[in-house]
Amino acid sequence: MNIFSPVVARHAVTLGWALSRCLPQCLQQQASGIWNNRLDWPPWPRRAFILGAGELGCAVARILRTDGFEVEGAKRTMADSPGKTANFHKMYDRTSWRMGLASADWCILALPNSDETRGLIDESALRALPSHARGDPPCLRVAGDAPPAGRRLG
Repeated sequence: MNIFSPVVARHAVTLGWALSRCLPQCLQQQASGIWNNRLDWPPWPRRAFILGAGELGCAVARILRTDGFEVEGAKRTMADSPGKTANFHKMYDRTSWRMGLASADWCILALPNSDETRGLIDESALRALPSHARGDPPCLRVAGDAPPAGRRLG
């Protein structure tokens, strides 16, 4: 077992909660001296899609399932060692994984950075996600999406 998987998994889940609870916008407003509690909250996340079911993906799934999420995932092959993917409610393979994006509140990448995985999440994959799952920060917005009305982005 990789000693970093549990720490990195916890980090990924914490970042997901930070984005879901509008932490970047709150920090931006605080730095600007704007005290406004009216934020455009995304829906409470209940479904997560994890791309990658290796050690890290399984560690993330375990945390999310404990938090009450319905967890779906994708892995390269459907061959499995017994119990490895027990924290996933549903699993997709390399040809069907994009179908799992449409109902995801969160999409988490737990893949190695390799030639095979680089560019896997492209514009069409981002567009397959519900808009609330793509996030609000400009770095997560798909080209052509307008910022939400009334939001000032830095």
